[in-house]
Amino acid sequence: MSEPELSAEIIAGLLVLYHACDNSRARAIRRLWKHLNKCGKYGVYRGKPMGRKSLAQIIYEKVKEDHEEERGTWLVLYDFKGVKANSTFWTNVKRVENLVNGGSLIQYSVFKTTSRIGAIVVLRLAKHYGAEAIMYRAEKIDIK
Repeated sequence: MSEPELSAEIIAGLLVLYHACDNSRARAIRRLWKHLNKCGKYGVYRGKPMGRKSLAQIIYEKVKEDHEEERGTWLVLYDFKGVKANSTFWTNVKRVENLVNGGSLIQYSVFKTTSRIGAIVVLRLAKHYGAEAIMYRAEKIDIK
C-alpha cells in the first residue's frame, strides 16, 4: 500500500482534528505536527523531500535559468557596513559552495569560486542581507 502524499489538505486536516479532540489525541497530533515541521525544515519525510527551499537554492535556480555557466576565477567582495552579518548568510554561502561544487571564503569579506553562477548567487545573497557587494572576474598571473 502506498503512502498518501503529504499535502496542505492533510496538514489542515490535522489542525482540525487537533482542535476537535480530547487531550491525549491532541498531544499525539501535536507531536506529529512538530515532527512534520522538523522534517520540512531539515530533511525528508518517508523518503520524500519536504519543506521550504533555502534562499540560496531559490536564488541559484533563478540565476541558473537566467545566466549561462562560465568557468573561470570569480571573486565576490562584500562589506556589511554598520550591520552585523546574519548567521543565515554564512549558512547560505556554504549551501552555494555545495550547489556549485566548489568555492571558498578567502577571508570573511571575499568569496572565491570557479562558477559564474555561484558568484552571482553569493552576490545576490550578500545584497539581500544588507551588504554592499561587487563581483570580479580574476586572472592568475605568475610573475617570476
